[in-house]
Formats: sequence, structure tokens, C-alpha cells
Amino acid sequence: MKQTITVDNQSDVSSTGEMILTIDPSNTEIIDAQTGLPVELSEVQSGSFEAYLGDAMTMSLPPQCTPDMVIVNIAEDAAAPQYAVAAEDPADAADLENAIVLKATDGRTYVIDKDAQVTPYLTRNIVTLDDLTQGRKAVVWSDGENTATRIMVFAE
Repeated sequence: MKQTITVDNQSDVSSTGEMILTIDPSNTEIIDAQTGLPVELSEVQSGSFEAYLGDAMTMSLPPQCTPDMVIVNIAEDAAAPQYAVAAEDPADAADLENAIVLKATDGRTYVIDKDAQVTPYLTRNIVTLDDLTQGRKAVVWSDGENTATRIMVFAE
């Protein structure tokens, strides 16, 4: 069963103003920004959230799309974790001794401390930074210096 969220989009990355997000339970993940655990749409409180939109958006007014990821319950005094899809296998950071660099398909680059906490999403499988291969989806939590300190890796 599809459900929708109507939002006033303030991001300049996509269409601004009113937008309808169609939540498809089989394709859209809704996670808590603090824990990384899944959240039901009915449990989402009004407030700050980030939605990572899919590849297609209707030309209707208001525009509509199905997000890949919605991150909710973002603390007012903290940065939201970021959703990323690895564009290529990570490489050792050239100027940092204990870090790797992850390039995402949206053009963003993440510096990840090799001691970062790495957890799987909804499994008990053991995952490491070596699992961040091309095409893998992840959620990245960063510190104030933009170095990732926690990574949640999704199953292939």
C-alpha cells in the first residue's frame, strides 16, 4: 500500500515548493537519524527530515516522486546522516594515514576513518569497510570535521 507525504521542499537540489513524496514500502527506506533503525511512516513526527529522491519526478503540479530513502527525527543540533551509493570501490586517502575516500554516485565524496563503526542494515551479517564496493548503498554519519565516524551498509 502506497502512502504519501506532502512537503514544502526548501532544497535547491530539486523542485522547490510543494511536492508529494510517494512512500513505496518495497522501495523506500524510512530510517531514524539517531539509531539507523527503520521507522514506519505512521510513526514519523512532523519536523525536519531529509528525503533522497529517486531518478524520476512527475511534471505535474505539485511534482511527485518516490524517494529511495527518508531520514527522519534529525536532531536540531546535529547534522543529518547522508545516504550514499558508492560510485566506485573506495580508495586509501592520499593525505590521511588512517582513512579511505568513498565517492558517491551523486558526486559527493566522503572521508571515512578506518576505525569508523560499520554496521549492517537489518541483518546480523558482519560487515566491514571492504563491503563498501561499487553500487553498495550506505548511510554515513560524519563528525564536525566532515570525517565519517559511523557507516551503515545495506545488503546487496
